[in-house]
Amino acid sequence: MECIEIKNTLIKEKSNKKIITNIILLLSAQLVSLFGNQIYNFALGLYVLNKTGSAKTFAAIMICSIIPKIIFGPFAGIIADKVNRKLMLIAADLLSGTCVFLFLFASQVAGMSLTLIYVTSLILSTFSMFYGVSLSAAIPNLTDDKNLVKINSLSHAISALAQIVGPVLGGIIFAFVNIKLFLIINAISFILSAVAEIFIDFNINKQDISDKPNKVSGLKSIRADFSEGISFLKTKKSITILAAFSISLNFLLVLGFCIPFPYIVNTMLKLSSSQFGITQALFAVGMIVGAILLSLLPEKKQKYKGLILGLILLSIAILLVSLPAMTNFISLIKSKAFIYYIVLMLSLGAIMAYINMPIDVYLQREIPDDIRGRVMGMITTLSMIISPLGMLVAGILLDLVPAYMLPLSSGILLFIISIFMAFNKEIKKI
Repeated sequence: MECIEIKNTLIKEKSNKKIITNIILLLSAQLVSLFGNQIYNFALGLYVLNKTGSAKTFAAIMICSIIPKIIFGPFAGIIADKVNRKLMLIAADLLSGTCVFLFLFASQVAGMSLTLIYVTSLILSTFSMFYGVSLSAAIPNLTDDKNLVKINSLSHAISALAQIVGPVLGGIIFAFVNIKLFLIINAISFILSAVAEIFIDFNINKQDISDKPNKVSGLKSIRADFSEGISFLKTKKSITILAAFSISLNFLLVLGFCIPFPYIVNTMLKLSSSQFGITQALFAVGMIVGAILLSLLPEKKQKYKGLILGLILLSIAILLVSLPAMTNFISLIKSKAFIYYIVLMLSLGAIMAYINMPIDVYLQREIPDDIRGRVMGMITTLSMIISPLGMLVAGILLDLVPAYMLPLSSGILLFIISIFMAFNKEIKKI
């Protein structure tokens, strides 16, 4: 009996060590890969801006990083369900590194043209989309259930960190490092990320799907794969509601925060560009702090109440974005607006982490392993598609109504959605 207990203890210790190793390797690989993408896009954008003097060309680099994610999101999900996800992550990083090396070689031969830069950005963004969807689908396979919140929290923290530090490092590298040397470093970083992923065990919590029937190949297979993902969403109402909520939240955030906030701060309150940059960065800092705290705290079995609380707090925070822009408050708050928005942006970021984490973990647990990639790919793509629509609506409304109306109305709409979620039977099961 004692021998069996000792053996079980040793097995458990070995499994825990493997999980810890997996977490360290995955987060290290993700850190290098995400930073590589962020730094590349920003540094190349600055390079183009410096050479052409055109803000449109700088914006075009950013657009090139978004378009493939919208187009290829669902297909990335299908492939993530069809092939070995570990190999997919490794391949995405290796291909990204190879792409940067080829870009460097082509620029040496033919010069660094705008066409070459745009094409390379499109290709790298495509690989990044496949990487991101595969990673989201694979995370539950490389850890046990009790560490799922921790690994997701730390993964979100690294993503937020890359959003803050990536552009800063990109600017520093552009200022002090030769662009060709930068490309070499960038290519090597992707390859190092791939090397780290080789040593990750993606089968710790792998579901056995060997009894699943083989799908037909070709176009029929693609249609069947899409249909299977949609059919699953129809039968799993709680996931459908969460997916619809995530898409709506993206729209409301763009409409009530992402577009009006820069207008209010820069045009109405006349804060400096550095003050605006700090407030923007502190939103990501809030997400990092929130994600790290969630990774340290014990996971709650019942996530429903926390989710509703987070939604109500978020609706209030978006409402508060409008306050300094209101006629009755603008003269009163203007001198203290910078401090006001520092506190608000930190709070907003932390609340977003508090909402996103339970949703991500719930989706990863509830979506079967063999269709997780395509379902999450569809949700991600729809969330991305809705963002440009929010930008368009916000841009039109800013010319028609006072700026404070956008965060005010978005906050109210989100509060109404929160009440709906609070009384929904399916959401109460979360």
